[in-house]
Amino acid sequence: MTDSIKSERAFVPEASVTGSGIPVDAILCLEELRRRPSRPRDYEKEHRALARLLSASAHSPSMLLQRVAEAILDITQCDSAGLSLLSADGKTPDVSGNRFYWPAVAGMHPDAGASLDHLRDHAASPPTAPAKECLLVPVCVSGKPVGTLWAVMQNGCRQFDAEDHRAMASLGQFASSAYQALTHIDHLKLQLSERERVETELRALARGLEVKIRRLLETNVVGVVMWNLQGAITEANDAFLHMLQYGRDDLASGRIRWTDLTPPEWRERDRLALADLAENGIFQPFEKEYFRKDGSRVPVLLGGAFIEGSHSEGVALIADLTDEKRGEEDRRRQAGVRGDTSAALAKAGQLKDMLHACAESVVRHLDAAFARIWTLNQDGDMLELQASAGMYAQLDGRYSRIRVGQ
Repeated sequence: MTDSIKSERAFVPEASVTGSGIPVDAILCLEELRRRPSRPRDYEKEHRALARLLSASAHSPSMLLQRVAEAILDITQCDSAGLSLLSADGKTPDVSGNRFYWPAVAGMHPDAGASLDHLRDHAASPPTAPAKECLLVPVCVSGKPVGTLWAVMQNGCRQFDAEDHRAMASLGQFASSAYQALTHIDHLKLQLSERERVETELRALARGLEVKIRRLLETNVVGVVMWNLQGAITEANDAFLHMLQYGRDDLASGRIRWTDLTPPEWRERDRLALADLAENGIFQPFEKEYFRKDGSRVPVLLGGAFIEGSHSEGVALIADLTDEKRGEEDRRRQAGVRGDTSAALAKAGQLKDMLHACAESVVRHLDAAFARIWTLNQDGDMLELQASAGMYAQLDGRYSRIRVGQ
């Protein structure tokens, strides 16, 4: 059993499981999750969630846990999601009678502050549908578990997969930072009597939380930039700079402007995104291109939002779509070859004509210099050239007949 599995099973105490009538062997382990077909990563949903999290962290850290619950609901497409934390009188997660409270919930379960027993009773009674699957990821501080992120499937339309676990594990890091910040805020409210000192501490705490989340994003493959409506990029992570071939000196000099990075044919799409931003405070992810420093182009997926409390400065997340676009082009080329080959072999006619059409399809769709097809003779000792397309179209050259073994 891996450490990851051990850590997650610590949040399903045997007393609670058997008390609810669920056998221990019915608990879904990560090995089973990894054996299921996994859907591709949804960059649009993930970028949208990260943009909201980063925006909320700057000015409303108290809302971050709720934003995490909403992100789980959006990314995993589950029916209920939330964060359960150990109550103040709880010592360890495996003590009988220990209770959780819900500081953040989303979806079909609207009750905050309920106990784990209440969750069981509520889930088993109408009008709420019974849970089909529940995916839990631990929230830890300095290696010590303090709660769980959870997602529940109730309508049975789909099952959790490994991509759901990866996304929730990433969100667990945000929840851990937010938990530490909120715990410190509560401590300040109880211990500090001077209002000015409390406000100073809270402002510093909000800035520290933003730094923590920014560091988390720095380790991701997604580019992150801070920008303003005047066209300037005021801050960017290394992933973004590497994507466009710029360095820190370029950023510090102010030479990197998002208005200059955009090719002319994409500026109308930028205008629509700005209109969406002005109306909703966030613009939905969309595809476009950026100029690299050397003048070449890179396809990207871009999404972002205003920083909370601001109408001129925002954050954006950018993913490099080069590999995805290359994969799409490869699949398109291969599909063209398959289609032409199937059509050629389905026609009645001479074998040489069919094979010639196949060779021409390879040259046309795969940009090959030339393509040739040989067949074995009746004796099985000689390859005979039947079709040739591209640079070498003749059939009677030195390679028209090749003895097997040569």
